[in-house]
Amino acid sequence: MTRAEFARGLVRIAVGCRLTLDDATAEVYAEALADQTTADEWEAFTRAAVASGRWRFFPTLAEVLDVLREHRGERPPEAEAAEAYERVLAAGEYTPGGGTTWTFRRIAETCGRAAADAFLAAGGDAAFRTTWDEPKRRERFVREYATAVRCDPATRLLTASPRLALAAGDERAEPSRDEAQALLRIVGQGGRP
Repeated sequence: MTRAEFARGLVRIAVGCRLTLDDATAEVYAEALADQTTADEWEAFTRAAVASGRWRFFPTLAEVLDVLREHRGERPPEAEAAEAYERVLAAGEYTPGGGTTWTFRRIAETCGRAAADAFLAAGGDAAFRTTWDEPKRRERFVREYATAVRCDPATRLLTASPRLALAAGDERAEPSRDEAQALLRIVGQGGRP
């Protein structure tokens, strides 16, 4: 995409916010965003954003990137953060003597690095062991998760791992029919499950 094509879309956003765009702002936005989209996508995106009245004030770079991701069909980081929070809650391990505990390592392995970092920022195991101030804990988690994902998208929430064929410990989950058949094939071939 040429600088002129990018600038035309950026001017469209500025006019939609009832602002004038200076050259320095246009240059900074172009450096940060021009390589992340094509001319056709940028044109369609800026037209849709202005037509919907998406911004009342001129957006920051992060806001433009978030809305561009939504335009592509991706979920906003805050929506993903809410799912990550629920997955972190489920990642706790219960023991009769100690109650439920959460560890950074387990969360990083099951949910991803951004969720593990947000877990620590929200207060870690001590904060998750109690319901005291849960809304503030959730708010801190969501804010930190969204920030981490915006800085490094590779740290996003991991896909949920499929249920194990045979549950460990006292989780007496029955395997599905497909899981049982796969296990029987492995054993029938002389392998170990």
